[in-house]
Amino acid sequence: MRILIACLMVLAPLVASAQPAAGSADGAAAPAATGSAAAGSATAGSAAGSADPAPALPTAAAAAPPAPSPEQLRATCAAAMNADPTFAEDIVKSINEDTYKQHARAADAIEKNEKHVVYAYAGFWVLAALFVVFLWRRQQGLKAEIAQLRRDLDAAAK
Repeated sequence: MRILIACLMVLAPLVASAQPAAGSADGAAAPAATGSAAAGSATAGSAAGSADPAPALPTAAAAAPPAPSPEQLRATCAAAMNADPTFAEDIVKSINEDTYKQHARAADAIEKNEKHVVYAYAGFWVLAALFVVFLWRRQQGLKAEIAQLRRDLDAAAK
């Protein structure tokens, strides 16, 4: 996710700078301006490379350039990453740090879950032991009742 954000941060200025400016050398026609002073200042400003304080509104004749394809954007991002070695190192470093953090969180979660599993097994063993004790005491009570009934039957038979 951070790589995507980093690429978008790199691509946004590159895409904006790749847009042809009014009156640039690529043959695009300058939008019609009202007044000769405005037209002269717009042409002089774009020729000098400075940004106009108020950009001209697009006209119906000037169509928006097509959006770059994902392959072109990917190539631009790769070129930007390859041009600045520290940028690529920062991305690798952030990926490694994120991976380490994710692994540490997963290890902590597993460790905590193992404790819960041990507690659950211990609880089931305690419940099983209590159930066995309950059955043993019930069996002892039934044996005592059977012995009492035999004594009563022997006394009634005499």
